Amino acid sequence: MARVSRGRIIQPAQLADLVKEINALPEPRPLETRIPLWSNWITLASVIALLGIFWTGRKLNGAF
Repeated sequence: MARVSRGRIIQPAQLADLVKEINALPEPRPLETRIPLWSNWITLASVIALLGIFWTGRKLNGAF
């Protein structure tokens, strides 16, 4: 409230102006940025590549 009103004293008659100033503030930036991994093609390619390496290693080792 002090940051919005810049430290000035607000009288009860000026509360409507303060509400307008608060509503005019821009939306705050999000605190965290989420990256959905499962919708990224690199994740799918990595999982398939790792499973392929695992399968190949088992075949070369003789385990079926």
